[in-house]
Amino acid sequence: MPHKKSPIADLPASVSCRKVQNSAGVTYWRVRVGKKFTGGSVLEKNFVSLGKAKEWIFGDIQRLKAQPGSLIELKASAGAAAFSLTPAQITEAVDAYRRLAETPLGLKTAGRHPISFGGF
Repeated sequence: MPHKKSPIADLPASVSCRKVQNSAGVTYWRVRVGKKFTGGSVLEKNFVSLGKAKEWIFGDIQRLKAQPGSLIELKASAGAAAFSLTPAQITEAVDAYRRLAETPLGLKTAGRHPISFGGF
């Protein structure tokens, strides 16, 4: 069976995008990020438009200058370890950063000296 051409050119290896329709007839775009890209679990994310899927994968150039956040930027800055965190770990990390914002400590310091940081 011939391989379908991706609707997005120049996708990184182990990243795919395809149009999907659910049982209610709603069409969306599914991006699948394989283990070779993440170094861990497979990720799948759905988007209402192909443009939104592209933005998540490659980032919006103007927005990235102020706030990095694309899939490719995440891998470049954090490596495969960023994809190995569970949603619970990400939520816990966000909470920790929020709490640490009120102190002069960073996350590494608070982790090394948990007794000196009250409230945890």
